[in-house]
Amino acid sequence: MEAHGINKATSTCRPRCADRVRSTASSLSALSAELMMSRAGTTKRLDRLEAAGLIQRVLDPAGRRSFRVFLRAEGLEVADAALTDLIETLADLNRIRFLSRDRDGRYGEAFDAVFQSEETEILTSAPQAPRMNAHRERVIGSIRREALDHVLIMNGAHARHVLAAYERHYNEYRPHLARNQLPPDVHERDLPLEDLAGLVS
Repeated sequence: MEAHGINKATSTCRPRCADRVRSTASSLSALSAELMMSRAGTTKRLDRLEAAGLIQRVLDPAGRRSFRVFLRAEGLEVADAALTDLIETLADLNRIRFLSRDRDGRYGEAFDAVFQSEETEILTSAPQAPRMNAHRERVIGSIRREALDHVLIMNGAHARHVLAAYERHYNEYRPHLARNQLPPDVHERDLPLEDLAGLVS
Protein backbone atom coordinates (compact mmCIF):
# COMPACT_ATOMS: atom_id res chain seq x y z
CA MET A 1 0.00 0.00 0.00
CA GLU A 2 2.69 2.47 0.99
CA ALA A 3 4.53 1.64 -2.21
CA HIS A 4 1.61 3.26 -4.04
CA GLY A 5 1.59 6.30 -1.74
CA ILE A 6 -1.59 5.20 0.03
CA ASN A 7 -1.91 6.03 3.71
CA LYS A 8 -4.38 4.72 6.30
CA ALA A 9 -6.95 7.43 5.68
CA THR A 10 -7.05 6.70 1.96
CA SER A 11 -7.00 2.95 2.51
CA THR A 12 -10.38 3.09 4.29
CA CYS A 13 -11.89 3.86 0.90
CA ARG A 14 -10.32 0.97 -1.01
CA PRO A 15 -12.31 -2.14 -0.05
CA ARG A 16 -15.69 -0.50 -0.51
CA CYS A 17 -14.54 1.33 -3.63
CA ALA A 18 -13.35 -1.97 -5.06
CA ASP A 19 -16.59 -3.74 -4.23
CA ARG A 20 -18.61 -0.89 -5.67
CA VAL A 21 -16.76 -0.32 -8.94
CA ARG A 22 -15.20 -3.70 -9.70
CA SER A 23 -17.64 -4.47 -12.50
CA THR A 24 -19.22 -1.10 -13.25
CA ALA A 25 -18.34 2.54 -12.82
CA SER A 26 -19.66 4.52 -9.86
CA SER A 27 -20.57 8.15 -9.47
CA LEU A 28 -19.20 10.40 -6.74
CA SER A 29 -22.59 10.60 -5.01
CA ALA A 30 -22.96 6.80 -5.01
CA LEU A 31 -19.49 6.33 -3.55
CA SER A 32 -20.09 9.02 -0.91
CA ALA A 33 -23.30 7.28 0.17
CA GLU A 34 -21.60 3.87 0.23
CA LEU A 35 -18.65 5.16 2.27
CA MET A 36 -20.88 7.32 4.53
CA MET A 37 -18.57 10.27 3.86
CA SER A 38 -19.06 13.79 2.60
CA ARG A 39 -18.56 14.47 -1.09
CA ALA A 40 -15.55 16.63 -0.25
CA GLY A 41 -13.94 13.86 1.80
CA THR A 42 -14.61 11.28 -0.90
CA THR A 43 -13.18 13.60 -3.57
CA LYS A 44 -10.01 14.11 -1.54
CA ARG A 45 -9.42 10.36 -1.25
CA LEU A 46 -10.23 9.79 -4.92
CA ASP A 47 -7.65 12.46 -5.80
CA ARG A 48 -4.98 10.47 -3.93
CA LEU A 49 -6.02 7.18 -5.53
CA GLU A 50 -5.98 8.77 -8.99
CA ALA A 51 -2.55 10.32 -8.36
CA ALA A 52 -1.31 6.83 -7.45
CA GLY A 53 -2.63 5.48 -10.76
CA LEU A 54 -5.18 3.18 -9.13
CA ILE A 55 -8.42 4.69 -10.46
CA GLN A 56 -9.58 6.69 -13.46
CA ARG A 57 -12.26 9.36 -13.54
CA VAL A 58 -14.15 9.77 -16.81
CA LEU A 59 -16.71 12.42 -17.71
CA ASP A 60 -20.20 10.95 -17.47
CA PRO A 61 -21.73 10.97 -20.98
CA ALA A 62 -25.21 11.14 -19.49
CA GLY A 63 -24.60 14.10 -17.23
CA ARG A 64 -21.61 16.01 -18.64
CA ARG A 65 -21.26 17.69 -15.22
CA SER A 66 -20.31 14.60 -13.26
CA PHE A 67 -17.69 11.88 -13.41
CA ARG A 68 -17.72 8.11 -13.33
CA VAL A 69 -15.00 6.28 -11.40
CA PHE A 70 -13.27 3.16 -12.75
CA LEU A 71 -10.67 0.95 -11.11
CA ARG A 72 -7.51 0.40 -13.14
CA ALA A 73 -5.75 -2.98 -13.21
CA GLU A 74 -3.27 -1.76 -10.59
CA GLY A 75 -6.18 -0.59 -8.45
CA LEU A 76 -7.79 -4.02 -8.59
CA GLU A 77 -4.56 -5.63 -7.38
CA VAL A 78 -4.24 -3.22 -4.46
CA ALA A 79 -7.95 -3.57 -3.62
CA ASP A 80 -7.67 -7.37 -3.60
CA ALA A 81 -4.68 -7.11 -1.24
CA ALA A 82 -6.67 -4.77 1.02
CA LEU A 83 -9.60 -7.19 1.08
CA THR A 84 -7.25 -10.02 2.00
CA ASP A 85 -5.89 -7.94 4.89
CA LEU A 86 -9.45 -7.15 5.97
CA ILE A 87 -10.43 -10.82 5.98
CA GLU A 88 -7.36 -11.68 8.07
CA THR A 89 -8.23 -8.89 10.50
CA LEU A 90 -11.81 -10.10 10.81
CA ALA A 91 -10.49 -13.60 11.48
CA ASP A 92 -8.82 -12.21 14.63
CA LEU A 93 -12.10 -10.79 15.97
CA ASN A 94 -12.70 -13.90 18.08
CA ARG A 95 -9.99 -12.56 20.39
CA ILE A 96 -11.98 -9.37 21.07
CA ARG A 97 -14.35 -9.81 24.01
CA PHE A 98 -15.75 -6.27 24.25
CA LEU A 99 -16.19 -3.27 21.96
CA SER A 100 -16.86 0.06 23.65
CA ARG A 101 -18.41 2.81 21.54
CA ASP A 102 -20.66 5.83 21.84
CA ARG A 103 -24.17 6.16 20.45
CA ASP A 104 -23.23 8.06 17.30
CA GLY A 105 -25.59 7.39 14.42
CA ARG A 106 -22.71 6.37 12.14
CA TYR A 107 -22.55 3.03 13.97
CA GLY A 108 -25.45 1.17 12.44
CA GLU A 109 -26.78 -2.34 12.86
CA ALA A 110 -24.39 -3.65 10.20
CA PHE A 111 -21.41 -2.32 12.18
CA ASP A 112 -22.50 -4.11 15.37
CA ALA A 113 -23.44 -7.28 13.48
CA VAL A 114 -19.83 -7.82 12.34
CA PHE A 115 -18.59 -7.95 15.94
CA GLN A 116 -21.63 -9.73 17.38
CA SER A 117 -21.17 -12.52 14.83
CA GLU A 118 -17.87 -13.25 16.60
CA GLU A 119 -19.56 -13.13 20.03
CA THR A 120 -18.04 -9.73 20.84
CA GLU A 121 -20.15 -7.81 23.37
CA ILE A 122 -21.00 -4.23 22.33
CA LEU A 123 -20.79 -1.75 25.21
CA THR A 124 -22.41 1.59 24.40
CA SER A 125 -22.23 4.78 26.39
CA ALA A 126 -25.21 5.68 28.55
CA PRO A 127 -28.03 7.63 26.86
CA GLN A 128 -28.03 11.39 27.40
CA ALA A 129 -24.51 11.25 28.89
CA PRO A 130 -22.48 13.40 26.47
CA ARG A 131 -19.39 13.48 28.73
CA MET A 132 -19.15 9.72 29.21
CA ASN A 133 -17.23 9.14 25.99
CA ALA A 134 -14.87 11.98 26.85
CA HIS A 135 -14.01 10.32 30.18
CA ARG A 136 -13.29 7.02 28.42
CA GLU A 137 -11.10 8.73 25.84
CA ARG A 138 -9.27 10.53 28.66
CA VAL A 139 -8.40 7.22 30.33
CA ILE A 140 -7.35 5.66 27.02
CA GLY A 141 -5.14 8.68 26.35
CA SER A 142 -3.48 8.31 29.76
CA ILE A 143 -2.76 4.63 29.08
CA ARG A 144 -1.17 5.46 25.75
CA ARG A 145 0.91 8.41 26.99
CA GLU A 146 2.09 6.84 30.24
CA ALA A 147 2.55 3.20 29.20
CA LEU A 148 2.04 2.04 25.64
CA ASP A 149 3.99 4.86 23.96
CA HIS A 150 7.10 3.78 25.89
CA VAL A 151 6.93 0.01 25.38
CA LEU A 152 7.33 -2.08 22.24
CA ILE A 153 4.50 -4.61 22.54
CA MET A 154 5.60 -8.02 21.27
CA ASN A 155 2.34 -10.00 21.44
CA GLY A 156 -1.02 -10.28 23.18
CA ALA A 157 0.40 -11.81 26.36
CA HIS A 158 2.94 -9.00 26.63
CA ALA A 159 0.20 -6.39 26.13
CA ARG A 160 -1.93 -7.93 28.89
CA HIS A 161 1.09 -7.98 31.24
CA VAL A 162 1.89 -4.31 30.56
CA LEU A 163 -1.73 -3.23 30.98
CA ALA A 164 -2.09 -5.19 34.24
CA ALA A 165 1.04 -3.52 35.61
CA TYR A 166 -0.27 -0.11 34.58
CA GLU A 167 -3.64 -0.89 36.18
CA ARG A 168 -1.93 -1.57 39.52
CA HIS A 169 0.12 1.60 39.19
CA TYR A 170 -2.94 3.67 38.23
CA ASN A 171 -5.11 2.44 41.09
CA GLU A 172 -2.54 2.09 43.87
CA TYR A 173 0.21 4.66 43.28
CA ARG A 174 -0.61 7.28 40.65
CA PRO A 175 -1.85 10.55 42.21
CA HIS A 176 -5.15 11.94 40.90
CA LEU A 177 -5.91 15.63 40.96
CA ALA A 178 -9.65 15.04 41.42
CA ARG A 179 -8.92 13.00 44.58
CA ASN A 180 -6.59 15.55 46.16
CA GLN A 181 -3.49 13.69 44.86
CA LEU A 182 -4.68 10.32 46.22
CA PRO A 183 -4.71 7.15 44.09
CA PRO A 184 -8.17 5.57 43.62
CA ASP A 185 -7.50 2.67 46.02
CA VAL A 186 -5.99 4.87 48.75
CA HIS A 187 -8.46 6.60 51.05
CA GLU A 188 -6.12 8.58 53.32
CA ARG A 189 -2.50 9.71 53.42
CA ASP A 190 0.05 8.32 55.81
CA LEU A 191 1.08 11.91 56.62
CA PRO A 192 -0.80 15.20 56.21
CA LEU A 193 0.45 17.54 53.50
CA GLU A 194 1.72 19.96 56.15
CA ASP A 195 4.05 17.26 57.56
CA LEU A 196 5.25 16.30 54.10
CA ALA A 197 6.22 19.90 53.31
CA GLY A 198 9.20 19.71 55.67
CA LEU A 199 10.55 16.62 53.92
CA VAL A 200 10.90 18.39 50.57
CA SER A 201 14.29 20.02 50.14
